[in-house]
Amino acid sequence: MIRAKEVATGPIFENVIEGDAVDVLKIPAPKFYERDGGRYIGTACFMVVQDPETGEINLGTYRSQVLDAKTVGAQILKGKRGDRILQKYRKMGRRCRLP
Repeated sequence: MIRAKEVATGPIFENVIEGDAVDVLKIPAPKFYERDGGRYIGTACFMVVQDPETGEINLGTYRSQVLDAKTVGAQILKGKRGDRILQKYRKMGRRCRLP
């Protein structure tokens, strides 16, 4: 087994884009299916949210669609646990938060 080691530098840090320079349209994001509504940057991305009432953590798999140069949206299916948690936040007038 190879254990992970956190480092401060490395090849992954060579191409960092921040702030106003961020342009999601520059990231390769294919349109997978003919009837898709757009390009998806991820089709099996995990989203971690915390239920505001119980404190339980939900780890869900969602599709992430490129909406414009600065915005990526998550497809949260109605009735699924992530949606139920999101509705609780909306009812409370709060933003859904990461744990």
